[in-house]
Amino acid sequence: MPITHTRIWQQWDNVGLEYLELIERNPIDGIVIESTVIGFEDKTPFHLRYRLRCLENYQVVRVMISLSGHQGLDLTRLATGQWLDEHNQPLPQLEGCHDIDISATPFTNTLPIRRLDWQAGQSRSLDMVYIRIPDLTIERATQQYTCLEKHERGSVFEYSQPGFKAILPIDSDGFVQNYPELFRRLS
Repeated sequence: MPITHTRIWQQWDNVGLEYLELIERNPIDGIVIESTVIGFEDKTPFHLRYRLRCLENYQVVRVMISLSGHQGLDLTRLATGQWLDEHNQPLPQLEGCHDIDISATPFTNTLPIRRLDWQAGQSRSLDMVYIRIPDLTIERATQQYTCLEKHERGSVFEYSQPGFKAILPIDSDGFVQNYPELFRRLS
């Protein structure tokens, strides 16, 4: 029987919401994440829908994004680690990236936190597929995650990339609770 987790985040300073459902199916069918985000980026309104397909260990294997006013994006990660675009063309600049980060959502920070086994004090540098919203540009980004605390109620991570740093409280299910100055979770 599938297990569904529902979360809602609000943009910190703007009018904007994300409604997300994470469905844990079974080891063969893996995990599906479906989300709708309505928000603002640099005073420009957007409506974003994304769907992720992950293996049981939260390794992303497919990313599908539709954005109002744009064609959309469809990326696939093969078992070899190679990323392909919607035309099955290789994206060599993304080779070695395990996780994705969509700029308009705090959820994608959940992926490496759930995918990897963490101990308090442990730090990792991760190469990510960074998807910038609203222009749908794709780039490789190196991000640093450090597990500051780990306990029954959840954990606390420091997330950083050049020019940016945030402390992220994580609930016991591995979801970002608040992303200071960007998002706050409502449920």
